[in-house]
Amino acid sequence: MRCMFEKQVELLSAEKSLNMRHETAVALAPLLHEYQTTYLEIGRMLRLVDDDVLSARANLIWQEMTEEVSAAAEWPRHGGDFWVKMVEAMPSPTYDDKAA
Repeated sequence: MRCMFEKQVELLSAEKSLNMRHETAVALAPLLHEYQTTYLEIGRMLRLVDDDVLSARANLIWQEMTEEVSAAAEWPRHGGDFWVKMVEAMPSPTYDDKAA
């Protein structure tokens, strides 16, 4: 998943059109969500650290990845609609997601 993300960010950076960069950034939102969810699932399964530590690390990774997307898309994370568009593009939580 991380390789897919890296390749998509490279393609995003190479895109000339700012509108296409924004569209591509939004298209990456589900992958970011899947990456974080998978990270948490594997971490919980392995039980190497407490859940609060695992969750904090997952959030940090997610923030770093969204920062990469924001920079590649030339779309500021703060002061614009970046967060709104990214959150709207993420899958809605299921009952299982809420229980985790």
